[in-house]
Amino acid sequence: MNDPLSDQMDFSGRVALVSGGTSGIGRVVVRQQGELDAKLAVADRNHEGAKDVVAELGADNAMAIAVDVADPDSDHSVLWATARRLRKPSSQWKPAQSYNNN
Repeated sequence: MNDPLSDQMDFSGRVALVSGGTSGIGRVVVRQQGELDAKLAVADRNHEGAKDVVAELGADNAMAIAVDVADPDSDHSVLWATARRLRKPSSQWKPAQSYNNN
């Protein structure tokens, strides 16, 4: 089934940073961004799970980052790691942080 919106979008050359990218909404975002040819930083406290997602996407197109979104310094360290390896993110998806009540 073709998605008309996806057919019109080209994300090649863009970098998406997704926290909580190993499951739920984050995993769906990772899959969709990957299908649109974005490079991906998959950030999750489940680092092994993030590595598995990266293996599915291909190491040339993605990286795994261990992160705890409850840590206030995590945004800076994740952005820095992403920029160093892939490039400055074009977009950030933070579904994991939407449940943080701090």
